[in-house]
Amino acid sequence: QRLDSLKKDIQTKEQELKQLEANIRSLEEEISQLQVQSLDTYPKEQKLAVLEAETETKKEIIVFSEEKLKIEEQKLKDIIQRSRLSKIDFPLVKVYLNEVIYPVLDGLEENKALGIRSIFNQDVIEVELFSKSEK
Repeated sequence: QRLDSLKKDIQTKEQELKQLEANIRSLEEEISQLQVQSLDTYPKEQKLAVLEAETETKKEIIVFSEEKLKIEEQKLKDIIQRSRLSKIDFPLVKVYLNEVIYPVLDGLEENKALGIRSIFNQDVIEVELFSKSEK
C-alpha cells in the first residue's frame, strides 16, 4: 500500500513536470515572438526563470522519491526474505510430523467412519466421538 502510494506520487510529480516543461516551451515561443516584434521580454523572462527553477526542483523531488521507493522496495524484500527463513524451524517440523501428524493419520486408516457430536452450554462443552473401525 505504501509502495503504491509512492508510485502514484511519482507519477503525479512526473505529470506536473511535463506540464511545467510544456509551459516553458510555450513561454519561450512567446518570448521569441516578442523579440521579433522588438517588445519588452523582461516580465516573460522572469516568469521563465521561475518556471525553470520549479522544473529543476520538481526533477530533484522525483529523483528523491524514486530513491525512496527503491529503498522501501528493498526493505520490503528483506522483510519478506527474513520472515520466510525465520519462521521455518525444520527440526521442529520433523518432530511434529513424526510424533503427531503421522501417528494420527496412521490411526485414522483403521477407521471406516468417524462422527463427532458437540454440545455447547454456558460453562460446559460436551463432546462425543463415534468411531467405526476395521481391522
